[in-house]
Amino acid sequence: MFEAFAGIGSQRKALSKLVDENFDFEVVGISEWDIDAVISYDAIHNSDKEEISVPSIDEVKKFLKNFTYSLDGKKESKSFLRQSDEKLKDLYIAHIRNNNFPDIRKLKGSDIVDLDVDLFTYSFPCQDLSLAGKRAGMKKGDNTRSGLLWEVERIMDEINEIDPSKLPKYLLMENVESILSVKNIDDYNEWKNKLKKLGYTTFDGILNAYDFNIPQKRKRCFAISIRNYNGKYVKESKDLKIDEIIFNRYKPPVTPHLSEFIMDDYSKSKFKEEADEAQPPHTPYRDKMWRNNKRLYENGKYNYDYAFTLMTKQDRIPNAGMLEYLENEGKRYRMLSPRECFLLMGYDHDDYEKVLSKNISRERRYRQPGNSIVVNVLVEVFRYFIKEIDD
Repeated sequence: MFEAFAGIGSQRKALSKLVDENFDFEVVGISEWDIDAVISYDAIHNSDKEEISVPSIDEVKKFLKNFTYSLDGKKESKSFLRQSDEKLKDLYIAHIRNNNFPDIRKLKGSDIVDLDVDLFTYSFPCQDLSLAGKRAGMKKGDNTRSGLLWEVERIMDEINEIDPSKLPKYLLMENVESILSVKNIDDYNEWKNKLKKLGYTTFDGILNAYDFNIPQKRKRCFAISIRNYNGKYVKESKDLKIDEIIFNRYKPPVTPHLSEFIMDDYSKSKFKEEADEAQPPHTPYRDKMWRNNKRLYENGKYNYDYAFTLMTKQDRIPNAGMLEYLENEGKRYRMLSPRECFLLMGYDHDDYEKVLSKNISRERRYRQPGNSIVVNVLVEVFRYFIKEIDD
């Protein structure tokens, strides 16, 4: 697998859950330019790997100077080398160990050919598609963040020119459901038509995390494309809807209650400190947050058995939901904690502790799961479209 727009590695996390099902994989490279996301990715997935020898800080800076990195995940940073020596050394290790090509605009088709990639994932930025974002769209040539999709087109064209047989067998995309809206559907269909010309059959549709054992109402568009596919679903369905196919085969368990994902045993100092940290400053705007956002928990009971869609920020209207919190005098509510956000995206406590060990700021510990993909949903997509359907 090559994981483009890798974030903290949801696709890798999902595939790792299939290893016990007579399935194995190797990540041969990633593309991610957000410094903190790259460091978190490495902490989560490679903490048990052999240590890498780190040269002097001057040599580290000399090496990293050759690459494009970002401090906020949105724009190129001209000054990222001013980060602390510790962070730059962590970035160096993560860059090497994950074979990172930070800037998707500089990734070449020949790089993918050399890596002999079977699965290419490309869940590109949603900022310009999301209803909560700028809504600038993803039209080719407009140079929006969501328009980075067309860099994937360039890469596939370059592979095709070198050797069509080296095109990845599978492509996987996840994005907000508004990619199928009136504003974006023509651009999305243009992309699907391009894939068809390259020999791919694409299955797509909307999947909700709540249907996959995660108590979060999070609808996302998933698309998996299989090259030279001649399986039975081509004959049975014109639309090739990913949701219909999965639910014809997948019997979801009863989704656990939200309370199982809320760390409210405040007798444990760790969870008490994290709940305190999740209390926003007392201001008129934050009081408005409590009034206007969904109240997940109050008066000693849960109003909902699920959270609402996690975004990159919780200190906002709307957010994934608020909780009454009376442990601190003078304050009465809190947001979800970063740990709870990680859990609601299918990561576990151990994953969160590894991120925490890298001194990632609270702001970024909220942003990383908000930018991520629910692992449980990916597990089922991979299970049915790679392990079973494409026989």
